[in-house]
Amino acid sequence: MNKLRLLILLEIFIKYSDENHYISLKDIMYYLENKGISVERKVIYNDIKSLNSLGYEIEIIKGKIMKYHLLNHPIESVEAKLIYDSLNSMNFISKEKTNKIIDSIFNQISIYQKKKIIKNSYTPNKTILNKNFLYILDSLQNAIENDKYVSFKYFDITLGKNKKYRKQKSDYTLIPYSLVLIQQNYYCIFYSEHYKSFSNYRVDRIDELQILEKQAIKIPFEIDKHIQKSFNMFSGLKEIIKVEFKNDVFHRIVDKFGYDFTILEKKENSFVASFNISVSNSFFSWITQFGEDAIILSPKNVVDDFKSFLNTLINMYK
Repeated sequence: MNKLRLLILLEIFIKYSDENHYISLKDIMYYLENKGISVERKVIYNDIKSLNSLGYEIEIIKGKIMKYHLLNHPIESVEAKLIYDSLNSMNFISKEKTNKIIDSIFNQISIYQKKKIIKNSYTPNKTILNKNFLYILDSLQNAIENDKYVSFKYFDITLGKNKKYRKQKSDYTLIPYSLVLIQQNYYCIFYSEHYKSFSNYRVDRIDELQILEKQAIKIPFEIDKHIQKSFNMFSGLKEIIKVEFKNDVFHRIVDKFGYDFTILEKKENSFVASFNISVSNSFFSWITQFGEDAIILSPKNVVDDFKSFLNTLINMYK
């Protein structure tokens, strides 16, 4: 068995066939010859049997013209689409790098599946302010794995879409603990020995990162609690809050909370739900979007705070 020939034959099946598209023996021989490989039909029959024995499901359709197709690609079409859409939605990865990664994924599916994914997907334009993002992400991962300090500069974005560095462009020297992807943004959770606290920095706003030789001695860290506290829109002390919603907005409540709430009462046109969440301006802003379709019922202190929140907004427009 010629291993190189077998690999090329597998590439042909992956690229030019799938469950809906077939390739003839004549075409197989043509593609092999383009790769400088000339063999008899019998050899190809045996190679196909070898591929089947290795777990590649190649179906044979018998007839006047023998046709073949690969049924189990290394990546399923739906998996390739998920990766394609996810990468395109990530504004911190350049278009060039996105295309390079996507091309490697598309090498695992047929040209017909690739064409269908591109046709039925949205590809947005990207404006990248940090072209070193992937290098910085990789360096942070290495520093985390090896318990090293890092130094870096950190910037915000101005109205003119320019970089404005914090601390007059002085270095931050911190211990990286974890990388997390939250709402399509990568954050690194750092610990500051000076302030004895953890803080989050967006990786795409980190610049001039260096891994230092200094070894870090890490303290116990519960990442789940930190993420819940830092990234949850309704963070803080929790209360049991009752809200009455119109039935038409039920799906929007599920979109936000999943099924992590209790329906206390069902009425003809509305329902009363109970939430164990934290009260904050973020929560009030979220409730406000429902207008007349939602009303906070209890507790009274939350109702009063919401009224105060609304009055503040009203006074801004006087």
